[in-house]
Amino acid sequence: MRKYTRISDNFFVQGEIMMSILKYTIGNVENGIVFGIADHENKGDAGINWSQYLVFKRLNIKIIYYCTSNYSHKPCDIKRALNIANTLPRKPTIFLTGGGNLGDVWPKYEYERKKILEEFREFNTIIFPQSISLKSKDTIIDFDYLKMHKNLTIFVRDIYSFGFLHSILFNNQSTTNTKLLLTPDIVTSIVTTKEKKSPNTTVHLVFNKTYDILWINRNDRETSKRQWNKNYDANLNIKVDDWIKFMPTTYSKGILYGNKYILKSGEEIALPQFVSNNVFNSTYEYDEPNFDVFSIGISLQRFCAGLNFILQGKVIITNRLHGHIFSSLLNKNQILLDTKFKKILNYYKTWSFSINEDYIKLANSEKDALESAEEMSRRFPSDNRTELFFIYCSKLYL
Repeated sequence: MRKYTRISDNFFVQGEIMMSILKYTIGNVENGIVFGIADHENKGDAGINWSQYLVFKRLNIKIIYYCTSNYSHKPCDIKRALNIANTLPRKPTIFLTGGGNLGDVWPKYEYERKKILEEFREFNTIIFPQSISLKSKDTIIDFDYLKMHKNLTIFVRDIYSFGFLHSILFNNQSTTNTKLLLTPDIVTSIVTTKEKKSPNTTVHLVFNKTYDILWINRNDRETSKRQWNKNYDANLNIKVDDWIKFMPTTYSKGILYGNKYILKSGEEIALPQFVSNNVFNSTYEYDEPNFDVFSIGISLQRFCAGLNFILQGKVIITNRLHGHIFSSLLNKNQILLDTKFKKILNYYKTWSFSINEDYIKLANSEKDALESAEEMSRRFPSDNRTELFFIYCSKLYL
């Protein structure tokens, strides 16, 4: 990566790299099955969902089955998905949703991934960009199932995860057909899409109250234990919050919106090539939304809520990786705090390090983060870019 001083330049290049790799690896895929779609209020995971959806649309990949990973509205039925896949003359490609759950920090995802790869061992399979998360550097995870697959491609989004998996997959004691690629996070691909802004929108969209500093404060098993110091400049307007509870999307209302959007746009949900009506009906039960409706009604709305959340802040402090990525898509100046498992540090060192520290800085403590954000808010105002928000979200808020 060159020495990009502007956030927008760096992230455009990240997006170009991501899309180039996607076109090369899956550009010829016709039909796909998607496992592990997120159905919860973490706006970062919704951004992954929406970005994957846009990639499929852009590359003309038709999704014949999808399911969510957290046993909510559309839990994964692996046996059903396998039956659907086996009805096609040409096998579909299997896609596993990206994120940061390779390892033992989120074990249910590891278990689900292993089960899927075992059942679909004969199918071309893609794991979208992931990070390794281990509770301890001495943790031993059995990743042999990644070696055993006949046609697996794994995207990893930081150099540490790449090196860790490379040492396991390609050691001298074993052979494997698995391919390992270093890529940016899939959300960066959004900056390269060709969607057009609605002609009726203006640049006078009114957002929520703005703050000098917005602190996106993650509080879960990935958070490092720190002493939170609330002593800061009283002249600054600071908000400390997380985006989980911000503008939640009611599932039923989201699906209703997705259906209305599809009908209003006149867009037909075409059947995948070679898929008969009988197979399609078995793929989507009449009481469940298809992939387009879920993506537009649920994933897009949660993604837009995440962007809306970040637009409240002039300067962003975040310990969420997608807080960093979303803020960068909006060209927000940022102070980054690492997580317990080095997810942000590893990504920053791989992709974002070349951005001038006047605009993005990695802090070593909460005190350092706050002091740096205070200085940044006075010296380097963000060049607030809302084009991305208008392109995807204006119809939701106007």
